Amino acid sequence: YAGTPGSVTLLGFTAAELNVLDNISNAGNLIATSNASWAVLGGASGPAPANKVLIAQFTTNGTFSFKLNLQLGTPTPGVSQNYVAENPTGSEILFPGLIYPAPSNPTALVSIASNVSFPVCQGTSVTFTATPTNGGATPSYQWKKNGVNVGSNSPTYTSSTLANNNEIKCIMTSSIPGALNNPATSNAIIAGILSAPSVPQVTATGPTTYCSGTNLCTLSTPTTPGLSYQWIKGSNPIAGATNAVYVPTSTSSSNYKVIVTNSLGCSKTSSATAITVNKNPTATVTSSGPTTFCSGANACTLTANAGAGLSYQWFKGSNPLANATGISYVPTSSSNSYKVRVTNANGCTKTSSSTAIVVNPLPTATITPQGPTTFCAGDSVILQASSGAGLTYQWLQGTSVISGATASSYTAKLARTYKVTVTNANGCSKTSKGLKTTINCREGELAGAEQIAQLELYPNPNDGNFMVHYSGSNENSTSITLHIVDMTGRMVHSETIETMDGTLSARVSPGSSLAAGIYFVRLLDGENEVVGKFIVE
Repeated sequence: YAGTPGSVTLLGFTAAELNVLDNISNAGNLIATSNASWAVLGGASGPAPANKVLIAQFTTNGTFSFKLNLQLGTPTPGVSQNYVAENPTGSEILFPGLIYPAPSNPTALVSIASNVSFPVCQGTSVTFTATPTNGGATPSYQWKKNGVNVGSNSPTYTSSTLANNNEIKCIMTSSIPGALNNPATSNAIIAGILSAPSVPQVTATGPTTYCSGTNLCTLSTPTTPGLSYQWIKGSNPIAGATNAVYVPTSTSSSNYKVIVTNSLGCSKTSSATAITVNKNPTATVTSSGPTTFCSGANACTLTANAGAGLSYQWFKGSNPLANATGISYVPTSSSNSYKVRVTNANGCTKTSSSTAIVVNPLPTATITPQGPTTFCAGDSVILQASSGAGLTYQWLQGTSVISGATASSYTAKLARTYKVTVTNANGCSKTSKGLKTTINCREGELAGAEQIAQLELYPNPNDGNFMVHYSGSNENSTSITLHIVDMTGRMVHSETIETMDGTLSARVSPGSSLAAGIYFVRLLDGENEVVGKFIVE
């Protein structure tokens, strides 16, 4: 239509909105008619900016003959449609993109999705989630597995017992009054389920509680062809532990499981087996005092570490020491290594490292007189100490040190008790028993004789065994009777000794029959008698 547009009745439409309806996109040529009619669909509350639909229009064919000839189908909510005249001609106006508004009664819809991609292994936990459209504020749900009700009134459904080809759907009932397609049925999801192995059983051979380092336990599960294995400590796979048998080697307590996997890649995990590893105690030894000392002069004490519930056993070398079960031990024997075994309240033990104890031996300390120890005033006897490499000496009179007397021998000139202290190269010393010298050259006289008889007893003191030397005046004597009497005058020993030319030199050995004390020797030489005194220590 050309020319000046006539009057147009606008019912709620703006000029800009009418421009959209101008099919020829001519801003100057709007829809023009002297008698136009606009209306809205029944039930709509318009015309309004959100609800404006042209449902009829008069058109002209150039001769100003009008015909209402529109073709309208059932509008689809929210879908753009073209409305055209019946038997349109080139001069008729088309109306593209007219949108029919959503009706006041919406359509209820629901769709479901799973949190995994099928197929999955048997026993896998799968969660299905429903997404509603026009469900309202409080929609309700009914899940179905193979058409049978399952789950609860929830937008999700979770199952770990799905079988292969199970069909899952959800029926959603909208809470919107008058909603169309209510209740709505979702799409179907078919579960693809792969077969999984049986849950493995673990057998523990040997105790599951033991001391660190003393494991006698083996964990095992039956061997099945086609399965692979992985042992787990706590929640961590154990490197290299891929057999049906595993021996725990950890020094700490933990739980152990095994995962078995079939050729489809499906796995099952065993229940946990608890292994308790009790810790071993600490075992250390400290020494107070030197660990090297002379025999009989130990100043060293070995002490183990203390702790609640601990018990102890000391060892000399590899042998346990009888009754040595205290926290401390004092070595008393020869050189050796010592250690302690500590046991805690769980019965777990640990043995300490060895502590070497060096016990240096004492030297021998004896005095051997080189002649009679009974002699006349002005005479002497040489006292010889025990000899050896690296020895040093100190002579004593009683308990007093003889100044300068440090040789291996000493010439005794006085009636004294002599001792010698011998020291070896390790600094260990020992003092000999005392040896007594006696000045006594006139113990007896031959009655009526011009020559004085001499009697010598040595060593003196002695242990009951001694030498007798006698030179008398009777050169014709062939034997002499010897009596030994004690301080009470009781004779405790008697014997007859052969002489030669009136001289006697013999060993007298009453031995252990003589107790310690003072004794007298009486020599009966014919009618003569000589008396000598000696001491048994």
